[in-house]
Amino acid sequence: MQLVRYHSLAMHPTNSQILFSCQSDGLFRTNNGGNTWTQLSNLEFTSIHFNPLNPNTMYLTGSGFNGSPGEIFRSWDNGNTITQLSGFANPTIPIFLKIALTEADTNYILAKYNQLGNNTIALSTNGGLTFNIPNNSIPLEVGQGEIAISYLNKNRFYTGFPPVYKSNNAGVNWFLPGYGWHVDTRGLKHSPFNKRYIYFCNDGGIYKLDDSTDAITNLSNTLCITTFYTLDVSESDTVRLLGGALDNGNRYKRNNGIWSKPNGADGFDCFMHNTNGSISFTSSQKGVLYRTFNDWQTQTNFGLSQLATFGTILRPNPQNNNSLYTTYHDVYKSTELGDNWQPLSSFNTVPFSYKLDLFDVSKKDSLVMVTAYTSYDKYYYTSNEGLTWQNMFPPAFSFYGSDISSLTVHDNNTSTIIATYNGYLDTVKVFVSSDKGLTWQNITYNLPNVPIYCFVMDAFSDTLHPTYYIGTSVGVYSKKENSNQWSYYGNGLPNSFVTALKIRKSNRKIVAATLGRSIWEADLPLLSPSSINETSPAVVTYYPNPCDNELSIQIGNTNSKTYQISIMNLQGQTLYKRLFNPTTVHIKIPTYNWPNGIYFVEVNNGTSSIKDKLLIRH
Repeated sequence: MQLVRYHSLAMHPTNSQILFSCQSDGLFRTNNGGNTWTQLSNLEFTSIHFNPLNPNTMYLTGSGFNGSPGEIFRSWDNGNTITQLSGFANPTIPIFLKIALTEADTNYILAKYNQLGNNTIALSTNGGLTFNIPNNSIPLEVGQGEIAISYLNKNRFYTGFPPVYKSNNAGVNWFLPGYGWHVDTRGLKHSPFNKRYIYFCNDGGIYKLDDSTDAITNLSNTLCITTFYTLDVSESDTVRLLGGALDNGNRYKRNNGIWSKPNGADGFDCFMHNTNGSISFTSSQKGVLYRTFNDWQTQTNFGLSQLATFGTILRPNPQNNNSLYTTYHDVYKSTELGDNWQPLSSFNTVPFSYKLDLFDVSKKDSLVMVTAYTSYDKYYYTSNEGLTWQNMFPPAFSFYGSDISSLTVHDNNTSTIIATYNGYLDTVKVFVSSDKGLTWQNITYNLPNVPIYCFVMDAFSDTLHPTYYIGTSVGVYSKKENSNQWSYYGNGLPNSFVTALKIRKSNRKIVAATLGRSIWEADLPLLSPSSINETSPAVVTYYPNPCDNELSIQIGNTNSKTYQISIMNLQGQTLYKRLFNPTTVHIKIPTYNWPNGIYFVEVNNGTSSIKDKLLIRH
């Protein structure tokens, strides 16, 4: 199977039926809106730019790969014949090339390219016959990012990354104009209706620049388009959220519904303390950690003086609210909310330049952990909190663009590991190991060929066969553990990348973080009314489940013993306990003042007991 990379799709400015597709296997054109396609060239082009005043003339940029020169090409006749114009580069070394044209003078072609780390700006004023370099010592950031020429002034250029630089003298000098917008410009486009306006798409949204006055307008300020990498939800209320976002730091939704931004840069792993709502933790790229004890009125840095993987890992201990984990080259643990760290591994056979980029700790037993260097193809499992680590084997081979995106210890079985893959390798999506990562079963089944980014398990749905949920590039899929069929889950979710999933047990919601469409939630299936069977100390049925203000318990005691009924919350606190004699058949328990959440009902006759789940939802 040939893998094809699609670089760009361009529509003819005056005929919407004509489109060009720049692909790794050549240049293609359709004249009938995509019904049929004709290959025009076997060269790999990355972009097409139409002459602003004569769209039958177009300029193309070569990729620099697959035998295609990283140069500028031109076609006079709508792509039928294509001629190379520039000669910037050593043809054996890849070049990364972008160009810009202008209505102010269609002979102007501005080029920006990078070869062997050297950034260069070149300009042609004669339609590509010759190119000159206006300035050999441009700032590094000028030579990166997108590029544009003003439609009002052919000598006014814009480019740069992360910030935008500007030149008013055809690239001889560059300066920072100080625009009050977000960094990391991903796209520049002129308005097709008013040549005064240039649109800048960056990691903070979309901005409009008035090229004649330098006035800027934020066009996306009210849109829910934050690109979240990570997510945590509060169990003490149904409002609070904490998320790490691409180039927008960490975002915190307070219990009054108002969002705040505790810290900047790229936001990654974050979580809220289980029992103290004033304590939270966040992180940014390469191992920077933040902590607050007063609900983000103030904060402190508390990480180690090492570099970590770009997507910083920071996780709570499911069994100890004051204990947490992070990874750099090795795994570290703190039992003092991050004040002191102890190493739990010493992976000396892996070069120190490699950083652990996957980690999970068991919800059932925090002595059990998995971790990995995916770029070094090393995977590890421990059942004794790092005293010894054993090698795991990856489920399938990795290749560029398709690696393991998550490793998760099963909620109920510490020997079982679930792995997901994030690429477009067909049938390589989800795997499960029941022997601590030594062998794997492929459970991709009927999933479409899309990347999988995250995994979460609803362990409360069914003790024997819990439900699996995965986040993909097209939404959320789910399946019962004993099923071989995945189903799309949740109506109304935009067709977007789901990068993180959390289950809020208190109100039976699944919450999804997306890459560009903010955060969404959906109902999980209600827990069915529970009945404790004949093998228990007594035949007990309780209802309704979910319960609101009052719980009814119906008892059919068949063994003539005194028994005890206890109801506990997830933290192990007993909220109700009572002994009953063999003749009691029906009791009612007020629950109107119990918080929403999952509880456990236990029946015990002194020699045997059984426990079942109860959901309180007001």
